[in-house]
Amino acid sequence: MILSTKITYSVRALAYLARHAPEEGFLSLTQVANGEGISLNYLAHLFSRLRARGVIESVRGRRGGYRLARPAEEISLQEIIDAVDMGDFLNLNLPPEVEDQSSCRMVTDLLWTGFDHHVRHFLSDTTLASVLEKAA
Repeated sequence: MILSTKITYSVRALAYLARHAPEEGFLSLTQVANGEGISLNYLAHLFSRLRARGVIESVRGRRGGYRLARPAEEISLQEIIDAVDMGDFLNLNLPPEVEDQSSCRMVTDLLWTGFDHHVRHFLSDTTLASVLEKAA
């Protein structure tokens, strides 16, 4: 499975915010973009979606910028994916429902459904903080 660039860059940028944002301060979009090597325009697009979904918050002005809206322990990977990918990120490309009731078709449907369930459970239980802990 390959995660989209939107997901990968969003997790990286949020991890950067979690590690580098001052306790009560904000980081500029430019600081985050330069720190993670992400295009400024692309990051602005991602941060717009993340802000709309309440993952990050922003303040305008000279001392403004972005920070996490909640502690990293409260932000799941599933929440990040839902905010930026805006769709079924797994996109298993299952064929539409058909009349085929063969045992082979039923087994493959069962396998993909189980896989989807486990991945979504993992993403819901994995927080930004736990990702940072594993990376340290």
